[in-house]
Amino acid sequence: MIDVGLAQKFIEQVVRYTDYNVNIMDENGIIIASRDAWRIGTFHEVAYLLARGEAGEMMEIGEKSGYEGVQNGVNMIVELDGKPAGVIGITGNPEEVRPVALVIRMAVETMLRYESRRVEMLRRQNKKERFAELLTGRVPADAGELKTLSEALGYHEELLRIPLLLKTDSAASQKTLIDLIKGSAGHGSEDISFALSEEYVLVFKTIAPAGDGFYSDYRYEIGEYLSGPLRLFRREGLPLSCYVGSMQREFAQYPAGYGHCRWMEAHLKLPDGGSAWFYEHVGEYLADQLPRRELAQVFDGGACLFDEKFREEYLEIMGALITCNYNLVDAAKKLYLHKNTFTYRYNKIRERLAVNPQAGASERRLAEALYLYFLRMRH
Repeated sequence: MIDVGLAQKFIEQVVRYTDYNVNIMDENGIIIASRDAWRIGTFHEVAYLLARGEAGEMMEIGEKSGYEGVQNGVNMIVELDGKPAGVIGITGNPEEVRPVALVIRMAVETMLRYESRRVEMLRRQNKKERFAELLTGRVPADAGELKTLSEALGYHEELLRIPLLLKTDSAASQKTLIDLIKGSAGHGSEDISFALSEEYVLVFKTIAPAGDGFYSDYRYEIGEYLSGPLRLFRREGLPLSCYVGSMQREFAQYPAGYGHCRWMEAHLKLPDGGSAWFYEHVGEYLADQLPRRELAQVFDGGACLFDEKFREEYLEIMGALITCNYNLVDAAKKLYLHKNTFTYRYNKIRERLAVNPQAGASERRLAEALYLYFLRMRH
């Protein structure tokens, strides 16, 4: 069907370049646009017959047509994607106006194809924007709407995907980044990518399990996928941070994977061009989800035994040990302390609490729970 507004705009352009009277009719034979404004809204019997498939694809009418609302000239079917969309008519001697009618039909069909693609692109964009809202929202998404949108956009839910949250510093860098991502050889039709605000690009990247080592090897697949953008941003001196979330196979769980990326952004300090992998920080994340009330019930009673100075030193020493997997040398380096100085301070903490985190799992869990409690008290 030809849109009325589009038909009228076309006629406005036609009258600038030709003196011929051009009419555009809809599938019901009603003139919806014409050089002769008085004919708009009137019935055109030949157009009606053509649109119904009762008169072929073209009819030439002489001086005395006998058809209602029809003048002499040439009338032709206009098609869109192989289907009738309306009829165009050129008033005049059929022999004279036939070539003009063919050119105008071609122009109208070209215009319709372009407009149809543009509208479809806008519809897809709107659907994808809504899909992005559902996949990144805090409110649980409606399963029916997720299914409808994913099918319309051509995404299959059963595939395994992992969220990649990429942070830049400007809208220009964001555009460069998303163009690189979508144009890369590793970006497939099932990879879901969005621009978020002015600094972020979010990709739910498909990953293919391959053998027993997949859980450790998936990092190579992601690293290869991001290698092109990372190289370019480093070469151009542009900041780019990458947060790799948790694997998901159900669209309803994608907001959780995205939330894991945001948690890392809020809790980890990355160097320029750095990356963070959620599965390396699961313990910290789960500890952070522990309700403050539960910690208070365990430790509030004895909190008066620890002054501010002890709490701060405990957070510093234990924080370094936890980060460095209880390696004393690495933890000392992290705090820029001599190993003996670090060990001295660490031993004071162990003696004060009568706890040795390196002696066993239960004592380590106690030390880490106290660390989390002090951390929550600080905030």
